[in-house]
Amino acid sequence: MNTSRRLMVIAAMSLMLPGMAVAAEAPTTTRYLVTINKLKPGSADEWRKVYQDSVVPALKKSGIRVFSVSETIFGERPSFVHVRSLEQFGELDGQGPFLRAGLSQKEIDAINKVRNAALVSEDRFVANVLNEFVVPSGPEASIRVAQFFRANPGQGDALRDLLRSSLLPVWKQAKSSGRISGAGVAASAQGRPGLTIIWVDYPNLAALDAGNALQQTMGAPAFALFQARLAQLGHLEESSVSRRIPELGFSTN
Repeated sequence: MNTSRRLMVIAAMSLMLPGMAVAAEAPTTTRYLVTINKLKPGSADEWRKVYQDSVVPALKKSGIRVFSVSETIFGERPSFVHVRSLEQFGELDGQGPFLRAGLSQKEIDAINKVRNAALVSEDRFVANVLNEFVVPSGPEASIRVAQFFRANPGQGDALRDLLRSSLLPVWKQAKSSGRISGAGVAASAQGRPGLTIIWVDYPNLAALDAGNALQQTMGAPAFALFQARLAQLGHLEESSVSRRIPELGFSTN
């Protein structure tokens, strides 16, 4: 997976989550299908219009529970990532969502004509949100700072233990104090396995001017110890900043 695509996935992953609380009896993970679109220069406006007018309504009608689109703010552009709920792999069998929504072949062809004309490349993979690590974001969360972390061989469990004991409580405290809107962790799976996606949500870019929310909440000495331990367990591959596009998403939960 090249750098630009990895950045897009990090940025987009679970921007669909604002407003979604994790129930006490929820499963340990929630599966999503991530699709990354790199577009041709000058094609983004028409691509966004066909998604808003045709694609998003059809996906919602087809029975998909959650769909979200985000755009990377920095790096290679225009680049978009859409993330949809995938409760069962069997959803990918048989008729696609456009046919399930009742669209005619003429309507589907018109959508695909715009999409294909704009597209430079498309990639997709499955990602599992680790529900115990999600600090749910509210609807104000529009900016995501995210990181792709690769654990050293045999250190996956130790990484999760560190995140559980040292990071999760700090996230909850940071949200209570208004420093962040929410946060969470996901694991990449089919298509792009072996990576831990760690994200923090903010209401706007201006919130980033306050500095590192984790360091401010932990305090500098504790933050340094956390960083040192994290470096022992693996390495950061990429990081990114993205913005959610609210009109190109929905949640029926």
